[in-house]
Amino acid sequence: MIYRRRSIGAAPALGRSVSLAALCAVVGATGCVPPTTSMYAAKSASADSLVRAAIAQERTLNAQNIPLNTVSIAPLTVIAADTSLSSLGFGLSSLLAVDLARSAKLTVVERLRIDAVLRELKLAQSGRVDTTTAPRVGRLLGARKVVIGSIDLRPNGNMSLRSYVADATRGSISAPLTGTSTLTQVFDAEKTLAFRLFDALGVTLTPAERRLVEQQPTKSLTAFLAYGRGARAEANRDFAGALSFYSQAVSIDPNFTLAGDRVSLLQTQAPALRGGGLSGLNGLGSLGSLGRIGSLTTDLINRPGPITLGTGADAPAASLQQLVTFTIIIRTP
Repeated sequence: MIYRRRSIGAAPALGRSVSLAALCAVVGATGCVPPTTSMYAAKSASADSLVRAAIAQERTLNAQNIPLNTVSIAPLTVIAADTSLSSLGFGLSSLLAVDLARSAKLTVVERLRIDAVLRELKLAQSGRVDTTTAPRVGRLLGARKVVIGSIDLRPNGNMSLRSYVADATRGSISAPLTGTSTLTQVFDAEKTLAFRLFDALGVTLTPAERRLVEQQPTKSLTAFLAYGRGARAEANRDFAGALSFYSQAVSIDPNFTLAGDRVSLLQTQAPALRGGGLSGLNGLGSLGSLGRIGSLTTDLINRPGPITLGTGADAPAASLQQLVTFTIIIRTP
């Protein structure tokens, strides 16, 4: 179906995330209350509990209770022979979520909840949500609309984008939003897609909101690919890996605020993550040490003379930028 333009009632706050209370109303979970702390670990645990409750009660979920202006963005599926680019879909979905949250007329589902659904449905590694599964994902998330799509990367550097908007209540899928670009113009392509999604969702941006959406978080494709790997690792609860990749992104582009925010969050929440028994940090003595890996590798790379090391399976394509992957073992008392 093709969405008709319509106005969506304004949310109480700019770029709100779906509240736990709102999702509890959809799930109908008893004793479901927001955590008393905003700690990452507590919010992650709450998201997991809500998603499991939603799956357990899936047959009785009433999608009509989902607010009309709620939307979630699933990781885009990447079709590419070069596996080093597979994390691009996680990075782009993160940018789209940030951009859609600029509108006061939309409520974007928190990424913790999306990650929880992907893990429970065994989709966290690939992030593959298609036209068949999208409405179900929306009902489990408590999102009326789910943005899904694919990125088809060709060997010559050309890129084809295809995106859909799924309706969790009706189970319908919009007509595709398509476009072509090159990998080097991926940030411009993301902005074009964001504005087309606003149109498909019937949202008119204010001039101030439009200026915010137009801002590009980074101009470095290499930094962005590292950020995407961090987002994928975080979705899989590999927090040590996520912190390493985010730190790498910041070392490449110190002005990449989105990556810097994730580094700060994971470093700040390290004790809670370990104490909560979340995987990915076991045996890691100091997360602060990981934050220094970026500057260490930058120093090594900038040294004169060649450095010959094994290439990592997740390194960017050689045609984009040569990246050396270091394995550093940190031993603590």
